[in-house]
Amino acid sequence: MLWGGGVTVLGYFLGQIPFVRDNIEAILVGIVLVSVIPVAIELLRARRSGTASAARHRAG
Repeated sequence: MLWGGGVTVLGYFLGQIPFVRDNIEAILVGIVLVSVIPVAIELLRARRSGTASAARHRAG
């Protein structure tokens, strides 16, 4: 309950700041992009290791 109430109150007060109010969509898109970056990195790592592993398997 404390977390939910705290986030709500924080959102209310941040919404009073003109910069945040005027750029909320860009801020939300930025948050989503930052959240997706670790997933993309892990997918790229898995793809590379899978490709390297498959090449070693074919060569060996």
